[in-house]
Amino acid sequence: MRRQEILNGLKKALSQEFKISERAVKPWARFKEDLNIDSLGYIWALIAIEEEFGIEIPEDVAEKFLTIESVVEYLYTR
Repeated sequence: MRRQEILNGLKKALSQEFKISERAVKPWARFKEDLNIDSLGYIWALIAIEEEFGIEIPEDVAEKFLTIESVVEYLYTR
């Protein structure tokens, strides 16, 4: 899967879960600061991402995601 396809999947999952514009989901966007996703919301974001891509993200990996790009890179290497 290409990076752009992953980014598009993330845009879809996050915009549906949080009712935010897909345009707001940029590679450099930070979950809390830019997308206004709090810590509880972050858990729901991870669930939405796991469902969108049919994978399970280990907790120790998920704790390191700071930006959308960091999620893209992780998914790209899977």
